[in-house]
Amino acid sequence: MQSAKLLPHVRTITTLTLKCTSIASPVSSLLLDSYCEPNPQLGIYSTNRTVDAFIKSGQLSSAQKLFDDMPARDVVTYNLLISGHDRYGHPKRALYLYHEMVSHDLKESASTFSSVISICSNAGFYTEGLQVHCRVFSLGFGLNLYIGSSLVDLYMRMGLSVEALKLFDELPERNLATWNLMLRAFCELNRPDELLRLHTKMKYDGVEPNGLSFCYMVRGCTNEMFLHEGRQLHCHVIKLGWVDVNIFIANALVDFYSACGSLIDAKKSFEVIPLDDVISWNSIVSVYADYGSVFGALELFYRMQFWGKRPSIRSLVVFLNFASRTSNISFGKQIHCYVVKMGFDHGSVHVQSALTDMYGKCNDIESSVAVFEAVPKRTMECCNSLMTSLLHCGNIGDVLEMFGLMVDEGIGIDEDAITREWSKKDNWCLTQ
Repeated sequence: MQSAKLLPHVRTITTLTLKCTSIASPVSSLLLDSYCEPNPQLGIYSTNRTVDAFIKSGQLSSAQKLFDDMPARDVVTYNLLISGHDRYGHPKRALYLYHEMVSHDLKESASTFSSVISICSNAGFYTEGLQVHCRVFSLGFGLNLYIGSSLVDLYMRMGLSVEALKLFDELPERNLATWNLMLRAFCELNRPDELLRLHTKMKYDGVEPNGLSFCYMVRGCTNEMFLHEGRQLHCHVIKLGWVDVNIFIANALVDFYSACGSLIDAKKSFEVIPLDDVISWNSIVSVYADYGSVFGALELFYRMQFWGKRPSIRSLVVFLNFASRTSNISFGKQIHCYVVKMGFDHGSVHVQSALTDMYGKCNDIESSVAVFEAVPKRTMECCNSLMTSLLHCGNIGDVLEMFGLMVDEGIGIDEDAITREWSKKDNWCLTQ
């Protein structure tokens, strides 16, 4: 019984031994080769997995070293390194690897094209992106949904919206992600007309917008001319229940009404959001201040800090502008103290400019000049603010000297601002 159990094992050893030791027979030699010769594809596959593991763990240099030592590579190897270098902020190196891959006559896969086109879009390599598009067309990948979406994004970033729309219309199918890509692009281009047209087209294509779609559409309508259309979108998202479940849409509505100057609608949209989830504190503070309701704005400002929300530069500039309009230097100084405490006095040209303007409009030209002199780098905005402050305080000679300084240092001049302030000086030019 025991010998019967050992028989298969003995047969295996005997057979293998004969194949490996009998060198007289050509058949035996052929069998030996098939048993002992390694498969190069298995080696590449195994190394690719190691390269992938290095990249995912953040060891890009180790992945690159392993890549450099590989005797043979395939398209997957290059795809891993291209996407890896892009992920860790080396788009030029990623593009170099792509050129190396093409020079070695390795044909791109769909993943290659998607990655490389996205790199060209994000890094601004538009000429290279157009060249990649030519390869997409020559290799027959033009109808691939993901590659087509990447190309649409490339052309939109180049500002070629007509060409992007043409590519979009030529896609054999369009999923929700592709639609959102177009909505985002027109939102960033401030083209609410196209956003609303795409929304209508989505309905005809039977694609239902999601929360991200509505965020793009609402934000794209932040213009007084599209207040009516934005309200219609608001009604639509309420009907679909998005406001209650998507905090980003709720905050986008606050931003929308604030940008359109509709205080009542902004307040209503703000009040339905739980205070700890409000993103648009700065928007509602701004619209309160713009309407002259500084006490309401300050109350929100204090509540905002209570909930641990950091005021933005926008809110601080709004308060400084309010102090300028009302010549309330006491309030302006309080905001200045807060600006210093938050570290915005040297970090934002907008705050520095607003402070210079505030002190000038409050007839404290010494403080206005002091703020200007503390600016680490002179900019057109700060120089123009000091010029208008000097004009407001009647220091015409200093204005002309400041003008000469701006010319000597090559700083641009805002002609509209100067003309507007100059005209307020009781036709000074005519009286000289």
